[in-house]
Amino acid sequence: MDIRKTAIVTGGAGGIGAPICRRLAELGHNLAIVDRDANAAQELVLEITRERVEGQIQFFGCDLMRAPEIADTFHAICAALGFPGILIHAASMRNEFVTLDQVEEQAWDEIFTVNLKSLYLLAQLMLPGMRERHFGRIVSVASVKGLQGSARSAPYSASMHALIGLTRSLAAEWGRAGIAISAVCPGFVDARLKEEEEPVKGYRRRILRRTPMGRILKVEEIASAVCFLADESNQAANGTILVVDGGLTADLGVI
Repeated sequence: MDIRKTAIVTGGAGGIGAPICRRLAELGHNLAIVDRDANAAQELVLEITRERVEGQIQFFGCDLMRAPEIADTFHAICAALGFPGILIHAASMRNEFVTLDQVEEQAWDEIFTVNLKSLYLLAQLMLPGMRERHFGRIVSVASVKGLQGSARSAPYSASMHALIGLTRSLAAEWGRAGIAISAVCPGFVDARLKEEEEPVKGYRRRILRRTPMGRILKVEEIASAVCFLADESNQAANGTILVVDGGLTADLGVI
């Protein structure tokens, strides 16, 4: 199979990962949907395959907190689909709306393991093969909380800052091998707000007031940005941190 059309998507059954998978399938990619939610992932595979897409779509169960599982899953993907030239890291774990004194060490470690270490482990497995083939695309879904601080969100925000730092460092390290490594930083997205809105009264209203475009983003808009960076036609965007936030981070919000 063409490595330029074969992708791994971690967190592929999630609120942002699933639209990315749908968009990649529309573009004719072979997909390895990596997730620990078997039911959601298998439903997504059925949904996509009903559309009679060109590529092969398969689910691979994996707990990203377990390094041996990551390695085993990667080798299973290679056996089933061939070497994948694209890695989309859409998996994430959050522990928001709590102050740091309430964050347990285990929760901190889990957030950094899923959000950051799992990317390091997968990239370590894939980068040598990408270099041999002189092609690779790695795109992570980060967050605007990786660009600035966020009260009551220290573990997640810190992990996103680290993810952006890793992205830029790998882009500098591997760019000459024909490998483009970037990240998308979404603002507030409809799928995530369904989970986030309840704990803080007036949360959605404050977001709308702070966002110059005056609306919540659609997950499909994030998927389009990710797929642009992952496409073989992208020959220049490397180390790019693409902010898709409706202008949220462009405005200090003091007027």
